Amino acid sequence: MFDRCAAAVCLETSGPETLWQGVPTRSPMRSPTRSRRSWRPARLRDATGHDAPGIAAVHAASWRSAYRGIAPDALLDGPLIADRERHWQAKLAGRRPQDIVLLAEDDAGRSVGFLAIWVLHRADGGAYLDNLHLLPERRGERLGLRLLDRALAPVRAAGARTGFLWVLDDNQPAIRFYEGLGARRDRHDIRVMGGVPVGHTRYVWDDLASLAATCRGRLSIAS
Repeated sequence: MFDRCAAAVCLETSGPETLWQGVPTRSPMRSPTRSRRSWRPARLRDATGHDAPGIAAVHAASWRSAYRGIAPDALLDGPLIADRERHWQAKLAGRRPQDIVLLAEDDAGRSVGFLAIWVLHRADGGAYLDNLHLLPERRGERLGLRLLDRALAPVRAAGARTGFLWVLDDNQPAIRFYEGLGARRDRHDIRVMGGVPVGHTRYVWDDLASLAATCRGRLSIAS
């Protein structure tokens, strides 16, 4: 039903995904109109196989909000949650010890965001930021930055020194966010998203230690 991408989105991927894996169109940076006082609590923890439904719900909501006008409506309005749940059941079941999947939950235990990083066995010790998604109403609270900050310590402990991800060319807020965290443009590609060719750019971090310091510094300023 869904077109396969030429390659999955990366800091590097292990293979093609059923649907496009990307970062939201809106940046997880704090909205200039939202004060820190309005930030709601969120608990971060490692995801388990039982979390596939919650992760799928966040994934679908993020796509439907962020990719509207970029991805075909037929893709976004299709059985996205069911597809994402199957995807995450498989991903969580096959996760290796060095891979990181973090979940953010609100006070009621509802999933409100998640992150997935796959640590690769590469000569450069690379890591692939496959997903960083939030519920639309939780954007602007630095929750994405918190997830990334929490993930970097175990990723680096697993031996990763560099990282990368793919960003849609029309995803300017996300591009500004990642460039603001020191990512540099590496190369361009065209992939199919719901039957439509979409341009995207790979961004690279040459030093995850520097990224970790930047994340921690921004969170310290925001606290």
